[in-house]
Amino acid sequence: MKPPETETIDSAAEIASLNSYLDCLSESQLKRYAENYRLVLLIEKGASVNESLKELNINRPRRTVQDMVARYRQFGESGLLDKRWRAKKPTKVLIKEVTDIALAWYFERSAAGYRGIAELTAESCRKKNLPVPSESAVKQYLCALPEGIKAARKGKLGLRNWQRNIASVVQQQKTTFANELWQGDHTPPEIWIKQKVQGIWEPAKVHLSAFLDDFSRAIPGFTISTKYSDAWSISILSYYAMMPKKDPNYLICGLPFGIENDCGADWISEAVQTGWQSLGIVPYIDHPYYPNSKGKVERWFRTLDTSCLRKLPGHFDSIGRTHGAAKQHVHKLLTLEQLREQITNWIVNVYHQSIHRTTNRKPIEMWEENVHFRSVDENDLRIFLLKFDKERTIRNDGLEMTIDDEKHQYFSRAFEGMQKRRVLIRYNPEQMETIWVYCAATREFLCQAFDKKSVPYTDIKDARNAEKQFLKGFQAKTAEYFENVLANDRLVEQEKEWKIAKQKIKKMPKPEKVEDNTGDAAVKDLINRFRQNDRSR
Repeated sequence: MKPPETETIDSAAEIASLNSYLDCLSESQLKRYAENYRLVLLIEKGASVNESLKELNINRPRRTVQDMVARYRQFGESGLLDKRWRAKKPTKVLIKEVTDIALAWYFERSAAGYRGIAELTAESCRKKNLPVPSESAVKQYLCALPEGIKAARKGKLGLRNWQRNIASVVQQQKTTFANELWQGDHTPPEIWIKQKVQGIWEPAKVHLSAFLDDFSRAIPGFTISTKYSDAWSISILSYYAMMPKKDPNYLICGLPFGIENDCGADWISEAVQTGWQSLGIVPYIDHPYYPNSKGKVERWFRTLDTSCLRKLPGHFDSIGRTHGAAKQHVHKLLTLEQLREQITNWIVNVYHQSIHRTTNRKPIEMWEENVHFRSVDENDLRIFLLKFDKERTIRNDGLEMTIDDEKHQYFSRAFEGMQKRRVLIRYNPEQMETIWVYCAATREFLCQAFDKKSVPYTDIKDARNAEKQFLKGFQAKTAEYFENVLANDRLVEQEKEWKIAKQKIKKMPKPEKVEDNTGDAAVKDLINRFRQNDRSR
């Protein structure tokens, strides 16, 4: 049945109005309008409401369909539209004068929240006879501000945070082969471990340090410890990363040509930088507040967390971040060795064998095919592992050091004769029985010293007696030396006198034969005296 002529949309204006309205509908609303139109057409052709609903597989109340058909017969196609779609919420647009006021208060009251800024903005708008914005409108405007402007509101701290986390990554020159450049950094993994303290298991946090090959994205090595990372941790990390691994499948090793790190005190310490340079490694130090410069290793830390650590027991998000919460689940936690083994297995069997999103290659394949391998002498690395200590003076009782509130005294036979000499010390914090002593001025290796607890007293006594005998012998040799020097000096003087006398004799005219000539007698006496000296020689 065709609707009455007066109830259809006849005019072009009405048709244009309906079309423009349909253009403003969403996909779901257009779909609902099409269902209504098909349903009405079936009913108008003589089908019942239930038959039409069943044929189109539409679940609608019968009364709702009947009302819709009545609206269609009265208003035509516009009656198929839902009244709720026509109810548009009035939009409130902030004019420029209002946004300027809101932005001014946003920076003027940097501690105020969105509600406080909205109240201050509304008060200012009333005074200037401007439209008063709602709180939601001001909040929506401020939330849409660029992140850089939001960071500038917090002053230097905000700008520093923007540089660290939001600013664009500083693009470094791309590497062309594996082991050309390693990136190194520290991170505190968000996972608890357990360790025994006085025989009782206690939860503890860990600190992880790692190197990442810039070209292949492979991991040459990592260290994990309950102690905060320092220069010693970097030395241990360098040793593990550069030396061949126990696992035959963990192939990444060798000397890199350069290492990129931040400007932390541990990374730029004299011991670390000098050790790398002695191995032929060029250090590259990033500018402060730009961690994005080494964003590849930073991104790997996030991959480690999401792909490995979150699957292990003890993650912060699973048991809590407080010590008390971790204490309740201490029986589930891994030990440090177990966590180290889990991370190693994940690196070798999962990460190195997975296709990297950036390179579209497996890290282990990229490394094997493009590495420029430089081997390293283990002895050189062992010396690099030794920790530098401040300058000290050799005293009569040896060298004294205090490490972790424990006093150590060291002795060496070479110390005899070195008293009051300024020296530098290298040592292994995990093995304090032996230290290496270097000259503070020239950095020349002097000797190896041992803890007095492990050195017999007889060795110390024998060393001092030997030094005493050496000094006595040195005194005797010195006296003999000076006697020889003086004797040689006397002979030299006599030789000079003899040569001068011979020159005088040659220049003197031959004397006439005159008796009792005092001059000739004096010359004869001088000649006879030197002849006697020649015979004595």
